Amino acid sequence: LTHANRTLKELEEDSELDVVLRLLDLVTHMMDWDVVDFSNQPSGNKCDVGLAGFMGLSAILNMITEQTLQIPQLCDKFFSLLMNLIELYPDKLATLPEAVFTGLLQLIRMAVSCDSSSVASSGCKTIGHIAYYNFTSGGNSELSRLLQKFSSGNTEPFLAATCRTLLAQCMTYSFDVSLLNVVG
Repeated sequence: LTHANRTLKELEEDSELDVVLRLLDLVTHMMDWDVVDFSNQPSGNKCDVGLAGFMGLSAILNMITEQTLQIPQLCDKFFSLLMNLIELYPDKLATLPEAVFTGLLQLIRMAVSCDSSSVASSGCKTIGHIAYYNFTSGGNSELSRLLQKFSSGNTEPFLAATCRTLLAQCMTYSFDVSLLNVVG
Protein backbone atom coordinates (compact mmCIF):
# COMPACT_ATOMS: atom_id res chain seq x y z
CA LEU A 1 0.00 0.00 0.00
CA THR A 2 1.35 3.37 -0.92
CA HIS A 3 0.53 5.19 2.28
CA ALA A 4 2.89 8.12 2.73
CA ASN A 5 0.98 11.22 3.86
CA ARG A 6 -2.42 9.61 3.31
CA THR A 7 -5.33 9.76 5.69
CA LEU A 8 -6.84 6.65 7.20
CA LYS A 9 -9.99 7.21 5.12
CA GLU A 10 -7.91 7.35 1.92
CA LEU A 11 -6.12 4.15 2.90
CA GLU A 12 -9.43 2.38 3.57
CA GLU A 13 -10.68 3.34 0.11
CA ASP A 14 -7.49 2.16 -1.63
CA SER A 15 -7.98 -0.74 -4.05
CA GLU A 16 -4.64 -2.18 -2.91
CA LEU A 17 -6.18 -2.63 0.54
CA ASP A 18 -8.85 -4.82 -1.02
CA VAL A 19 -6.12 -6.97 -2.60
CA VAL A 20 -4.29 -7.33 0.72
CA LEU A 21 -7.52 -8.24 2.52
CA ARG A 22 -8.31 -10.85 -0.14
CA LEU A 23 -4.80 -12.31 0.16
CA LEU A 24 -5.27 -12.57 3.92
CA ASP A 25 -8.62 -14.28 3.34
CA LEU A 26 -7.01 -16.70 0.88
CA VAL A 27 -4.21 -17.67 3.26
CA THR A 28 -6.70 -17.95 6.14
CA HIS A 29 -8.94 -20.21 4.04
CA MET A 30 -5.93 -22.34 3.13
CA MET A 31 -5.23 -22.77 6.84
CA ASP A 32 -8.55 -24.61 7.17
CA TRP A 33 -6.90 -27.60 5.52
CA ASP A 34 -4.34 -29.79 7.26
CA VAL A 35 -2.66 -30.67 3.98
CA VAL A 36 -3.15 -29.05 0.62
CA ASP A 37 -2.89 -31.42 -2.33
CA PHE A 38 -1.95 -29.64 -5.56
CA SER A 39 -2.19 -32.71 -7.80
CA ASN A 40 -4.93 -34.98 -9.06
CA GLN A 41 -2.94 -38.09 -8.17
CA PRO A 42 -3.30 -39.86 -4.80
CA SER A 43 0.47 -39.79 -4.27
CA GLY A 44 0.77 -36.19 -5.42
CA ASN A 45 2.98 -33.45 -4.04
CA LYS A 46 1.78 -32.19 -0.68
CA CYS A 47 2.29 -28.70 0.66
CA ASP A 48 3.31 -27.87 4.22
CA VAL A 49 0.34 -25.71 5.25
CA GLY A 50 2.13 -24.04 8.16
CA LEU A 51 5.09 -22.99 6.08
CA ALA A 52 2.81 -21.97 3.20
CA GLY A 53 0.76 -19.88 5.64
CA PHE A 54 3.82 -18.07 6.96
CA MET A 55 5.11 -17.52 3.44
CA GLY A 56 1.71 -16.15 2.38
CA LEU A 57 1.85 -13.79 5.32
CA SER A 58 5.37 -12.77 4.40
CA ALA A 59 4.22 -11.90 0.86
CA ILE A 60 2.21 -8.99 2.24
CA LEU A 61 4.53 -8.13 5.12
CA ASN A 62 6.08 -5.13 3.37
CA MET A 63 2.60 -3.64 2.88
CA ILE A 64 1.83 -3.63 6.61
CA THR A 65 2.89 -0.51 8.49
CA GLU A 66 1.84 1.21 11.68
CA GLN A 67 -0.48 3.39 9.62
CA THR A 68 -2.11 0.50 7.74
CA LEU A 69 -2.55 -1.38 11.02
CA GLN A 70 -4.91 1.43 12.04
CA ILE A 71 -7.44 -0.07 9.60
CA PRO A 72 -9.37 -2.38 11.94
CA GLN A 73 -10.29 -4.99 9.34
CA LEU A 74 -6.68 -5.32 8.14
CA CYS A 75 -5.26 -5.39 11.67
CA ASP A 76 -7.75 -8.02 12.82
CA LYS A 77 -7.21 -10.30 9.83
CA PHE A 78 -3.42 -9.97 9.86
CA PHE A 79 -2.97 -10.68 13.56
CA SER A 80 -5.67 -13.35 13.64
CA LEU A 81 -3.82 -15.22 10.92
CA LEU A 82 -0.44 -14.67 12.58
CA MET A 83 -1.75 -15.87 15.97
CA ASN A 84 -3.28 -18.98 14.38
CA LEU A 85 -0.02 -19.75 12.62
CA ILE A 86 2.00 -19.30 15.82
CA GLU A 87 -0.48 -21.40 17.80
CA LEU A 88 -0.66 -24.26 15.27
CA TYR A 89 2.82 -24.18 13.72
CA PRO A 90 5.20 -22.41 16.12
CA ASP A 91 8.25 -24.34 14.91
CA LYS A 92 7.66 -23.12 11.34
CA LEU A 93 8.29 -19.56 12.50
CA ALA A 94 11.89 -20.56 13.22
CA THR A 95 12.34 -21.94 9.67
CA LEU A 96 11.44 -18.70 7.92
CA PRO A 97 14.10 -16.74 6.07
CA GLU A 98 15.82 -14.35 8.48
CA ALA A 99 14.41 -11.24 6.78
CA VAL A 100 10.83 -12.54 7.10
CA PHE A 101 11.35 -13.67 10.72
CA THR A 102 12.87 -10.30 11.61
CA GLY A 103 10.10 -8.43 9.78
CA LEU A 104 7.38 -10.29 11.68
CA LEU A 105 9.03 -9.66 15.05
CA GLN A 106 9.53 -5.98 14.26
CA LEU A 107 5.88 -5.71 13.22
CA ILE A 108 4.77 -7.36 16.46
CA ARG A 109 6.98 -5.01 18.46
CA MET A 110 5.60 -2.04 16.50
CA ALA A 111 2.04 -3.19 17.25
CA VAL A 112 2.73 -3.52 20.97
CA SER A 113 4.12 0.03 21.00
CA CYS A 114 1.25 1.49 18.98
CA ASP A 115 -0.99 4.21 20.44
CA SER A 116 -4.11 2.44 19.16
CA SER A 117 -5.35 0.09 21.87
CA SER A 118 -6.83 -2.36 19.34
CA VAL A 119 -3.52 -2.64 17.47
CA ALA A 120 -1.58 -2.90 20.74
CA SER A 121 -4.03 -5.55 21.94
CA SER A 122 -3.40 -7.63 18.81
CA GLY A 123 0.34 -7.30 19.34
CA CYS A 124 0.01 -8.32 22.99
CA LYS A 125 -2.07 -11.38 22.11
CA THR A 126 0.56 -12.43 19.58
CA ILE A 127 3.31 -11.97 22.19
CA GLY A 128 1.20 -14.09 24.53
CA HIS A 129 1.15 -16.95 22.01
CA ILE A 130 4.90 -16.72 21.44
CA ALA A 131 5.61 -16.54 25.19
CA TYR A 132 3.32 -19.50 25.86
CA TYR A 133 5.12 -21.62 23.27
CA ASN A 134 8.47 -20.51 24.63
CA PHE A 135 7.38 -21.48 28.14
CA THR A 136 5.86 -24.86 27.19
CA SER A 137 8.95 -25.80 25.19
CA GLY A 138 11.09 -25.05 28.21
CA GLY A 139 13.00 -22.51 26.14
CA ASN A 140 14.67 -25.40 24.30
CA SER A 141 13.13 -25.02 20.84
CA GLU A 142 14.76 -23.50 17.78
CA LEU A 143 12.25 -20.65 18.00
CA SER A 144 13.32 -19.99 21.60
CA ARG A 145 16.95 -19.83 20.52
CA LEU A 146 16.11 -17.42 17.69
CA LEU A 147 14.07 -15.23 20.04
CA GLN A 148 17.05 -15.05 22.37
CA LYS A 149 19.28 -14.09 19.46
CA PHE A 150 16.93 -11.51 17.90
CA SER A 151 17.32 -8.14 19.53
CA SER A 152 16.75 -5.61 16.72
CA GLY A 153 19.15 -3.03 18.06
CA ASN A 154 18.39 -3.77 21.69
CA THR A 155 20.78 -5.55 23.97
CA GLU A 156 17.92 -7.67 25.33
CA PRO A 157 16.30 -10.65 23.62
CA PHE A 158 12.94 -10.13 21.90
CA LEU A 159 10.57 -11.26 24.67
CA ALA A 160 12.47 -9.42 27.42
CA ALA A 161 12.66 -6.21 25.37
CA THR A 162 8.96 -6.41 24.47
CA CYS A 163 8.01 -6.98 28.11
CA ARG A 164 10.14 -3.97 29.05
CA THR A 165 8.23 -1.92 26.45
CA LEU A 166 4.91 -3.02 27.94
CA LEU A 167 6.03 -2.17 31.46
CA ALA A 168 7.29 1.23 30.31
CA GLN A 169 3.91 1.87 28.73
CA CYS A 170 2.25 0.94 32.02
CA MET A 171 4.14 3.81 33.60
CA THR A 172 2.82 6.36 31.08
CA TYR A 173 -0.56 8.00 31.04
CA SER A 174 -1.40 6.76 27.54
CA PHE A 175 -1.28 3.03 28.33
CA ASP A 176 -4.58 1.15 28.12
CA VAL A 177 -4.60 -0.99 31.28
CA SER A 178 -7.03 -3.47 29.68
CA LEU A 179 -4.13 -4.67 27.53
CA LEU A 180 -2.68 -6.40 30.57
CA ASN A 181 -5.73 -8.70 30.62
CA VAL A 182 -4.93 -9.71 27.03
CA VAL A 183 -1.42 -10.89 27.86
CA GLY A 184 -2.59 -12.88 30.86
